[in-house]
Amino acid sequence: MKRFDTNATSTATPLFMTPVTQPEGTSKRRMDCKNFSIDDILDDFNKLKVEDPYSWLQSLINSDNLTDQKEAVIRIRKLLAVEQNHPTQELVEAGVIPFLIGCMQKYSDVREIVFEAAWGITNISGGNSDQTMAVVTNGAVEILISLLDHPCPNVREQGVWALGNVAGESADCRDFVIKQGLVDKLVPLIDSSQPMSFLRVASWCLSNICGLSPQSSFLVTQNLLPTLATLLRVSDVQVVTDTCWALFHISKGVNAQVIDEMIKCELVMLLTKLLDHSPNITHPALKTLGHVCCGNHGQTQHALDQGLLNMMCSLLGDRNKCVRREACWTLSNITAGTVAQIEDVINARLIHPLVTLMREDVTDVAEEACWALANAVTGGRDAHIVYLVEQEDQFLETLCMGLSTLRDTKTVSMLLTALDCILQTTHGVSTDYKRMMLQLGALKALAGLINLHSNDSSQQSVCSKAQRMVGRYFSEIDVYRPASFQG
Repeated sequence: MKRFDTNATSTATPLFMTPVTQPEGTSKRRMDCKNFSIDDILDDFNKLKVEDPYSWLQSLINSDNLTDQKEAVIRIRKLLAVEQNHPTQELVEAGVIPFLIGCMQKYSDVREIVFEAAWGITNISGGNSDQTMAVVTNGAVEILISLLDHPCPNVREQGVWALGNVAGESADCRDFVIKQGLVDKLVPLIDSSQPMSFLRVASWCLSNICGLSPQSSFLVTQNLLPTLATLLRVSDVQVVTDTCWALFHISKGVNAQVIDEMIKCELVMLLTKLLDHSPNITHPALKTLGHVCCGNHGQTQHALDQGLLNMMCSLLGDRNKCVRREACWTLSNITAGTVAQIEDVINARLIHPLVTLMREDVTDVAEEACWALANAVTGGRDAHIVYLVEQEDQFLETLCMGLSTLRDTKTVSMLLTALDCILQTTHGVSTDYKRMMLQLGALKALAGLINLHSNDSSQQSVCSKAQRMVGRYFSEIDVYRPASFQG
């Protein structure tokens, strides 16, 4: 049975600028000035002998003088770029959004003004939802899209950054910026000749476009995949990490068309090569490949043909629990494939590490390992079952132990199906496998399942399945003794 998964520094700008990820739960980023506080700004105003900064700024905003308006843009940007206690809401209420947008239009040929104004809009759009929507409703998106045609690389990068914040706000905002031309303008700009700072912002922007549900249309996804393949080839951890997460979200629906396009763009091959990288990259790359293996048998086979199984032994032993769990889950979808694919897993010597994880690892990893082993039994031929039971150390013992140690009812139900398949094999109908299971405590564990008392339908299904197994194979033994099991 195949199952879906259960269960992110610019160098082209001054060195004190660094992207800051917003709190967990959002996908927006501000562009703050490192170690730059509101007190520094106020000290600056004091040196200018400005008693009321906001009134002074308002006078500059209302001026028709280029020098005054440039000064206003820079001062506003500095206020928006402090690391802590930035007065974003106060400035929004003071009307700086239409002022900054107007400056980008009026002084489009003055690079510094356009850049500073776009930076200010970036940080407002990286704020809360109301602030991001204020940027949208004031008409900034169309202007920001036009910045992608600007001759200055820094200005183009700033435009992408601000648009990435808008796209990350919601699926509606994402669709709006796509409709305004973000993807059409951005995709042609992405190639290996671009500054690394631009590629970092671009890959993050694309991860926002891909990371919201529902997904964009297939045509948008199809247009993005070759560009994502280009980004996966970039030698930069931040670029590759964001690109891997974009691909994870794109593949999450296990759409056959999307996976076929990923294969066509060599993305499965590229992702497989990333599995020996740092956990930040390995985790999303592996999750994406797990989605590929959720696809049809041909798509799963393509992943195997790229050498996926060769990487699995080290992944199963990874220090990162999430990586071990995803590796087990991916293998469970491979052993839910064809007989030949089950044989490939056996021949890759992956059964023993799976047995070890089911016996010794934390619950969520052990359950995924159980699915991988159980699928190998239920999908294999009698010869495979005999090999697994008689040649793989502690295989049957571990499955029997799982009846008592695992708590997820779907996993236990699948485990019962696997044990039933073992008992139904040509060897199993003799007393050998029955006797082995009795010695391993399977009957006591079955009794515990039979004595479940729950209104939960899935637990009742486990109880019924255990009863049928006892009636079919162990009817001569009284197992109806009180026992407990927590579902």
